[in-house]
Amino acid sequence: MGKINVLSEEIANMISAGEVVERPASVVKELVENSIDAGATSICVEIKNGGMTYIRVTDNGSGIEKDDLKTAFLPHATSKIKTSEDLAKIFTLGFRGEALASIAAVSKVEVFTKTKNDSYGRMITVKGGKVLEEGETGCSNGTTIIVRDLFYNTPARMKFLKKDSAEAGSVTDVLNKIILGNPNVSIKYISQSKNMTSQGDGKLLNSIFTVYGKDFVKNVIPVDFDDENIKVTGFIGNSQISRNTRAYQTIFINGRNIVSKVISAALSEGYKNSIMVGKFPFAVINVEINPAFVDVNVHPTKMEVRFSDDKKIFEAVYWATKNALEKKRVVPEIKMETKTFTVPEEIKKSKQVDINLLKDSFVKEKEEYKKEVPSYKSKITINDLKPKENSFDMLSDNLKSFKEEKITEEKITEEKAAEEKLVEKNIIEEAKEEVIIAEIKKEEPAKLIEKEKEVYEEEKTSEINLKTGIDFKIVGQIFSTYIIVEKDGEMCIIDQHAAHERIYFEEFYLDFKNRSIDSQILLIPAMVSLPQKLYDIAMDNISFFEELGFEIDSYGNNVIALRKVAAACAECNLTDLVTEILEDLDKKGSADVLDSQLHALYTMACKRAVKGNRNLSLKEMESIVERAYALKNINTCPHGRPIEIKMTKKDLEKEFKRIV
Repeated sequence: MGKINVLSEEIANMISAGEVVERPASVVKELVENSIDAGATSICVEIKNGGMTYIRVTDNGSGIEKDDLKTAFLPHATSKIKTSEDLAKIFTLGFRGEALASIAAVSKVEVFTKTKNDSYGRMITVKGGKVLEEGETGCSNGTTIIVRDLFYNTPARMKFLKKDSAEAGSVTDVLNKIILGNPNVSIKYISQSKNMTSQGDGKLLNSIFTVYGKDFVKNVIPVDFDDENIKVTGFIGNSQISRNTRAYQTIFINGRNIVSKVISAALSEGYKNSIMVGKFPFAVINVEINPAFVDVNVHPTKMEVRFSDDKKIFEAVYWATKNALEKKRVVPEIKMETKTFTVPEEIKKSKQVDINLLKDSFVKEKEEYKKEVPSYKSKITINDLKPKENSFDMLSDNLKSFKEEKITEEKITEEKAAEEKLVEKNIIEEAKEEVIIAEIKKEEPAKLIEKEKEVYEEEKTSEINLKTGIDFKIVGQIFSTYIIVEKDGEMCIIDQHAAHERIYFEEFYLDFKNRSIDSQILLIPAMVSLPQKLYDIAMDNISFFEELGFEIDSYGNNVIALRKVAAACAECNLTDLVTEILEDLDKKGSADVLDSQLHALYTMACKRAVKGNRNLSLKEMESIVERAYALKNINTCPHGRPIEIKMTKKDLEKEFKRIV
């Protein structure tokens, strides 16, 4: 064992700085929190080169007394606590007195400060922990701190830093959380890639708008819950803005941003059965608790805390979430042209008897019927459905108690003809309305269905079935989501979305392997606004998107322009599609590019596929089932859910006790 040495103050300060100052974002966090503790209502943050060469934080707070300015740079010098008892009632964001000393140990720091009671300000310059200059200066009330050349004397730390854009993104993330945690403070942020300003009007909703934009503001639900000594306030998101990671969850304890597994678990439990498995809710919540019940002095960066009773915290957040979700029913808004329909007088005067007669006796033309139901082997003619002799007299006798006047065959024929015209008119109007809805709900693949219709007008169902070697018959659709098929003495139920998703994934994957994904140039580029982190990921993966059939470039201020998209995804919601791909890239990193590409194809297939809760025509169902059976041994969607379940005729007859 070597000789034990006592480290010099300079080396000790540099080691201590490594615990507090990990990167430029750490410096910004410490300085802005000090400004807030000083009572500032307006703060300006400016960085250059990701904060590596220049950071300036200016506030209108109380300032530093001229006699305390030099003392502020000493290790563990603080105005927040004096005795050990103060540790049990910390209300400030900073309290250990490490920020200025640690920052000054690894950079060049200039401070200009003035209190409202002083006639002039004071300035000091510190480099590597040593005071180079100190004196009087002219400045406004408050404090300005400039940090230059971070880690100039610790080159080993420089090797672990990322490129400027990534470091700037980390600074943006820090300021976003400070904005959300302090809606009463106006924060202006200036960098080479992003500028933003929060209003500082005390309204958390406006802070959410500043950080996330209007789409999130429209889909949040207020939270306000009291439970003994715990109060939970803020906003949570509905299912429309749930995401694949917890990155959109911002949690505060008494205004301090933290990471808490207990609170995150309570949020997820509160959302159970409200969002899809694997998705995480959006949340910006503040938990107010007696400081005596929480220990904030357990981590150098103060990002973790310890509660005296985890169970109470869990229950408070759980019930706050549950109650908020139950108070508001979430109905996604669809903006579309309002159409008014007038009900003809003939319909208003119609009686149920007339409608039943119409339903039982109306049938389409022979050729039209043959086209609609190509798989039926039996030939049904109009003559087969004509009422038999004396049937109208018998029916009239049975309905005397319901109808005062006598029903004649001529009258029924006249009313039937009038109803036929009305039915045709309603069918036309409904078709027009479906077109409008399909255009507005871009995630529904309208063009796909039209393409499949064209294919099936050229081919007969029997011929299509022969392609897969499987003889099947479409029985119908239930719950607008599942297709019932009769096949080989079995009743099969197919999830239309899962089947369609797998079909598209197989097609996309084949084209991807062959480098033949068709792209479509957009006449007007689609603009996608992204958080700083996802924007940086997009810019770093331009070639990744090119292989998937997309062409993207920067439009500035965290907005990317989609100039070319995979042709099959042209009608999808491009913002959701690109955002989900980027979130998956963020989660997986660059360790396995192929895995990330496969998951991107999963997302493309999911967005392109027909959704559940959509009524399909017979031909559309035929298309999906035929293509699903062509997959041979594959019976799961890309996410692992089953495509088809079945029940044999024998099992069905057992259930009805036909056989034992």
